Amino acid sequence: MIYMINIINIIMTFELGSGSYHKLNNLVDLLRKQQTEEDMDCLIGVSGIKGIGKSTLSGQIGIRFVERYFKEKFSWEKYTAYTIDQIFQKIDILPEYSVILGDEAVNFALGEDWMRRNSKKLKKVFTKVRDRHFVFFFNIPDIWWLDKKYREGMMNFWLHIAAKGTAMLSLPNIAPGIEDRWYRKWLQKTFDKKVINYFTPIDLFLKILMQYPCKFDIFNYPKLPEPIYQEHLKLRRQYSLTKESEEEDVLKLEWKGIPLYNLRNRFPKILEAVVRAGDEERELSWKEIIDLFYYNPFTEQSFIEETTARKTFDRFNALFRASRG
Repeated sequence: MIYMINIINIIMTFELGSGSYHKLNNLVDLLRKQQTEEDMDCLIGVSGIKGIGKSTLSGQIGIRFVERYFKEKFSWEKYTAYTIDQIFQKIDILPEYSVILGDEAVNFALGEDWMRRNSKKLKKVFTKVRDRHFVFFFNIPDIWWLDKKYREGMMNFWLHIAAKGTAMLSLPNIAPGIEDRWYRKWLQKTFDKKVINYFTPIDLFLKILMQYPCKFDIFNYPKLPEPIYQEHLKLRRQYSLTKESEEEDVLKLEWKGIPLYNLRNRFPKILEAVVRAGDEERELSWKEIIDLFYYNPFTEQSFIEETTARKTFDRFNALFRASRG
């Protein structure tokens, strides 16, 4: 109850207004009060279609936050993370109350990756670093791509970009027993028969969003200054090139080394599967082949496509049939 009263008081200080960017500064102050007065960290989901300005919005908040409370110039390289490893690194080296911009949350926080070892480790880390009072930004095209544990259990602010330069700030329903804290069902029902596209008048879209139960405010935000924007692009391109190079190296390693590694280290399991298939008078399925030969134990993922697997399946079974005469 005390928390609810305090957060209401904090929210009441979030000045209303239109046609200006002062709300962005108020949001920075709100986040700081969450850290210092409420003894909390902040996980902020930032959503919006590709290229609409997720990095711009989180960057604008990060710039203001660092300049206002750390008295230093914001550095994309210092405060931005693109991978799980970089998130771990930032958590280790950045001081208490820092901001961390997860500029490509699809790389580390997707719901479909919930069983991966590093993903499980990251969730555990997030539950244990509250006393560091970080402000995390998870930039992602669709907020429901996020792992449910982040979205429903840890995310306390949601910024959705309705159009370039215009964002909606939402807060979750923190009442006990609520499974859908962000009222996705309301959004689905409301927009089920309303098509929103690039040419939809923004006023019409905002009029609908104004009725959203979790909506707290809608505000405008500016473009990044050109030098800062170019710094951001340079870092992102550098990361993309590095990532592509690393992926090529990993792919080469996987295709050349992993099947041999599995054959050498999982031979009893492979032999067991082959014998079992023979006893059942059937051929190995492509899924079995993937699980046996093309599973990378280091990334905990299979790396072969179904179409390629089916070709492998055909070749393998041709050899299998030939070996049996």
